[in-house]
Amino acid sequence: MENLHDAMAAHYDQLHQRALEDPGTAGDAAEEVWAQALRDWLPATYHVVTKGRLVGVDRRTTPQLDILVLDSTYPRAFLDTKYYFAAVVESKIESRLEDAVVRANPHPALLPDLVWVADVATWTCSHTIMVPGHMLSDEVEEYGKKGGILTFYFSHSPRLNNREGRSVILGSLLTDLIERLAWRDPGLRGLAEYLQYTGVAGGGLARPLFDELDILPQPLVKRLRSKGLDEGEWSKWNRYC
Repeated sequence: MENLHDAMAAHYDQLHQRALEDPGTAGDAAEEVWAQALRDWLPATYHVVTKGRLVGVDRRTTPQLDILVLDSTYPRAFLDTKYYFAAVVESKIESRLEDAVVRANPHPALLPDLVWVADVATWTCSHTIMVPGHMLSDEVEEYGKKGGILTFYFSHSPRLNNREGRSVILGSLLTDLIERLAWRDPGLRGLAEYLQYTGVAGGGLARPLFDELDILPQPLVKRLRSKGLDEGEWSKWNRYC
């Protein structure tokens, strides 16, 4: 495990140095450097692109996102369009914290999955779904019986983890991203579980954002109300998604 921590730290040093080599285009350079890091660590079947917008089935587009990870089935003919079909985008990554916290679009599903700020921290996004009739007692006490969706951005920083933290910033980004991909790609689950076991992501702190449950499509809400959720590690109905 120490070798993995060392490899993460060394790779992070390389990323940081390369991003600083051209101060005039530091922002764009940093995005491309981190995109290349994801290409190096992810299976070659995934496409990693920079500066793109998502297009939903209703043809609405999101604000520009820094880095997108596309499904392996994404058509190569559309890789350079800078507009990408939301249904086959696996992950959305931002390099500025304010873009994740100040929500241009109110729907939690369109928030960036990960946010990183060089030399500061990586923030990983997660959601907890609270369904009426299937809630924990402390959730009912805090949020009421109507349920809702809690969105968290967990901060993984060297300061919080009280250890040499260069590996935490890259390690938390890769651990969370590979776990997200593994939900739909079972072949990645062994790697995802290994990264969780090594602890390269460190710990994190977060403050929740609340949304009403009815922000979800009504057929989905109806199914949740009738059958609830579970805590199976790779279940699509896991309450901690």
